[in-house]
Amino acid sequence: LMDRGEIAEAERLFRENVATTERLLGAEHPNTVASKNFVGNVLAVKGDFAAAEQLQREVLIVRQRIFGSASPESAFAVTSLATTLEMQGRYQEAESLLSGAYDVVTAALGPENPRVVTIAIDLSRVRIARGQAAGVVEMMRRALAVRQRIYPAGDWRIAEAQALLGASLAAQRSFDEAEALMVAADQSFRPIPGRQARDREANRDRLAQLRRFQIRVK
Repeated sequence: LMDRGEIAEAERLFRENVATTERLLGAEHPNTVASKNFVGNVLAVKGDFAAAEQLQREVLIVRQRIFGSASPESAFAVTSLATTLEMQGRYQEAESLLSGAYDVVTAALGPENPRVVTIAIDLSRVRIARGQAAGVVEMMRRALAVRQRIYPAGDWRIAEAQALLGASLAAQRSFDEAEALMVAADQSFRPIPGRQARDREANRDRLAQLRRFQIRVK
């Protein structure tokens, strides 16, 4: 539902699931906590950042108490909170959280696990926003390779990796490769509310900046 932009329906279903699992399994059962985290993610997409952050911090506290602060379960909760912070432009806070979470899940699951790759992409996005794009090239090459293996051609999650790899290569002045990746990403992105729409807009802005720069230096 979220990938199709059906935000209101997704929120309704997640809230129903929270109510059901809380009644049947308890407030701190992993299924209940996971559903609450999904509600927080929806709230962030809607722009209700205060409510999203509050719920995500509650989820994180519960997971840390149950699984430990250095567990993958807690690290995945950290990434949801960090994404909400990133959406508000709180890049330094987001990077600190994502960097720690990435180390935890990489050690536990390996760098090519699809969920680890998602955190790598989120971390790269924040570092690019902080002007550290050139430092994430290898991380994004690995992320793109993994996503190309697990998703069909044209999937927006491949485009997400292409766009960020393109941004990182542009920072290294590898302009031809960067432009090709950004163009490919633009052809796959759709204006669906949430991460896809934001990445689509950011990629188009970077592509336009790259082309203006190339005109000036010719």
